[in-house]
Amino acid sequence: MRRFFAAAFLAASCTLAAISAQARANFVFTLVQAGNNIDISGSGTFNTSSLVFDTTLNSVGSTLSASAGLLIVAPAGGANAWRYTGISGPSSFGPGRPPVSPLGTGDLVGTIFGTELYVPENYVSGSYLSYNGVIADETYSGIGSTPGSYIYTWGSGPTADSLTINIGVVPEPASLAMLGVPAALALLRRPRVGWPSCSQSGKLVTTPFLSSARNVHVDHDTD
Repeated sequence: MRRFFAAAFLAASCTLAAISAQARANFVFTLVQAGNNIDISGSGTFNTSSLVFDTTLNSVGSTLSASAGLLIVAPAGGANAWRYTGISGPSSFGPGRPPVSPLGTGDLVGTIFGTELYVPENYVSGSYLSYNGVIADETYSGIGSTPGSYIYTWGSGPTADSLTINIGVVPEPASLAMLGVPAALALLRRPRVGWPSCSQSGKLVTTPFLSSARNVHVDHDTD
């Protein structure tokens, strides 16, 4: 029984580790209808090392225009921004209506045209950013948006990163950990070939049992 719970726990932990690895080093916006308003929140980091710095812009304010793929949030009164090029993604997230201005607190973050990324002036790559605000008295259709997930990417390998805009989509990563439990159950039903362990990718792997001590080989460092 203890082996059962250990394997189930490990499977869930591996799944969470994989989710965490995928979620690390990116930024996610979420827009959700809440009564008569649209709540907007965002958090995460950006790896800007593969992007091309374009210019510094002064007093950039919050604006949303779905037809232009424009979503920029900023603290009240606006903030100075660094603009980067080199991202790739949807050029719009709906047919659009007249631009609206979210109101909230936090850091300046944004994108437009599916090609540009906006971060606070003097932003250090990898630094955490967040924002919480509201678009008052509006609906998804009222702002001309189409519910869905819009993903903007750049870089490759260690410089790969992304910005995601979820409109009417609320991800629940914690619930995905349960996907690891069936994997553990299946593993326990198989012949005993070894103990489960977690690989660097977050996958469940099996370490073979040793039949006797003479199967163990240790390399000694002679340096």
